[in-house]
Amino acid sequence: MYRQVAAVLEKGHNQLNSVSRDAGHNECVFTHKEWEQLTELTEILLPFKEYTDILQGEEVCIVSLVSCHAMSLLHVALTSRLLLRSFILEETHNLTLV
Repeated sequence: MYRQVAAVLEKGHNQLNSVSRDAGHNECVFTHKEWEQLTELTEILLPFKEYTDILQGEEVCIVSLVSCHAMSLLHVALTSRLLLRSFILEETHNLTLV
């Protein structure tokens, strides 16, 4: 998933929105807040991508390396869960204000 989101971000906010509008797909136009969320998502997914690349390599995988990375990913996952919970609460609050 990291590579797909990073590829979208690589095109640039204005360029991607312009292409979407020109093609008549206004529903695909990203708001500034959505673009920021995609950027944050890549920051959250990057460690998972890096560890997946390491563990899928053709090289010999050492068990201690796996356990070390698993603990790091657990920390990232727990932190990401807190960020996601905060985002959901914020969005829920915003919807009740509308």
